[in-house]
Amino acid sequence: LPRKDPSAYDEAMKRLLPVLPILLLILSGCQTTGHQFNYQGRTGHTDDDWNLTFYENDRMPRNDSVKWIQEGKNKFIRFQLRDKDYGGWVGDRTVRHNAPYWERAEVRQISGLDKNAKYELEFNVRFVKGFSGDRETFWKIHSYNANYSTSPPIMIKISQEGSGLLLAALREGGSGHINYYTNLKINDLLGKWSLFKLKFDTSKTPVVSLFVDDKEIISSVPYGINPRGRPY
Repeated sequence: LPRKDPSAYDEAMKRLLPVLPILLLILSGCQTTGHQFNYQGRTGHTDDDWNLTFYENDRMPRNDSVKWIQEGKNKFIRFQLRDKDYGGWVGDRTVRHNAPYWERAEVRQISGLDKNAKYELEFNVRFVKGFSGDRETFWKIHSYNANYSTSPPIMIKISQEGSGLLLAALREGGSGHINYYTNLKINDLLGKWSLFKLKFDTSKTPVVSLFVDDKEIISSVPYGINPRGRPY
């Protein structure tokens, strides 16, 4: 989760191909003071060492698509998708971006991000299996406007089409994303816990850096935030 700077993961977001992705996720330290979304009547997720709450924004494909797991003293959320586990969003059964449909199991934080703030986000993730398709998103900052379509400012994806792990950054003005590629492949991540860390800001000219296991793999690249949207 993002921690505000005062100056199987058992987690999977979007899927394109019929493989079984399993992702395990542990989130740490987050503090935001922005807009609070109404999640009344929806399943929430939090833990003693989190300072954010997440909720299931859309209908899950199955009862076990998002599930709490405990291994010894280690407690985490597992996300998994099977073939044709369509997401609950209305567009997930629609052909778009060269995909016949979109498989999805995701949770959303209840609070938005502040403007003109600096954040540091850390989470531990273990990819168990899957992620052998193209452009499979497992984490993102999204942007919300009830009356206007806004694109995610940042997405982290894995693609087996030769590109491996990449960060997709929204262009200034919201006209598509720029992909920043790394040398990490899914086989470098499968079966072990990895520490992901992002440092980013929400200024008028925001930048983001990505670290994996304390190694900076993407450094201070620009990204856009649609002025009509509320990032979260």
